[in-house]
Amino acid sequence: MKKRKRWLDYLNFKVVMLIFLSVFLLIILFRSLNFNKKEIELENQTLFSTGPAPFEETETTQSKEVGYIDVKGAVHQPGMYEFSSNMRVQDGILLAGGFTETADQNQVNLAQLLTDQMVVYVPEKGEKQAPDASQPVITAADPDKKDKVNINSSDALELQTLNGIGEKKAEAIIQYREEQGSFKSLEDLKKVKGIGEKTFDSLRESITID
Repeated sequence: MKKRKRWLDYLNFKVVMLIFLSVFLLIILFRSLNFNKKEIELENQTLFSTGPAPFEETETTQSKEVGYIDVKGAVHQPGMYEFSSNMRVQDGILLAGGFTETADQNQVNLAQLLTDQMVVYVPEKGEKQAPDASQPVITAADPDKKDKVNINSSDALELQTLNGIGEKKAEAIIQYREEQGSFKSLEDLKKVKGIGEKTFDSLRESITID
């Protein structure tokens, strides 16, 4: 009986020791795996943090030049629009709402590159002596401006070819003629609503009443 008891005690001791060793080994293994995982995460963070930021670089390197164009004639929304480099006449017309049904698209060079202060003019079908589809704004100091616009006989589209004259000002000029009669002098143009001294000075060499 004593031997048997000793034997059982010995077996119990071995079992306890095996359990203890197993637990100890599991703890070491767990800590080792956890440490390796942290090392991998740290390496990944270091790798990604030192890499380039392509999106930020793209925005920095792709700075675009901008300018302004004046779109007139047979478009849905005539007016001044901002454009960026490499845009063409077709893009400018789309900014202005596109062609109207009466637009004569055959007279417009859609492939021409836009430049700052350009006038993009779209003539209507059947329009006689239509201005160029697109041209730089011509100021009073421009010696190439040979043909003057008659403010007593020109229609709204012809008046809009003048620098600084949009659809509303052209209509105001025509309304003045209808109510007050023909302009007696160039200075009478300043009596039209919306046309001040500065606008008149820029138009003086481009207009006539004869």
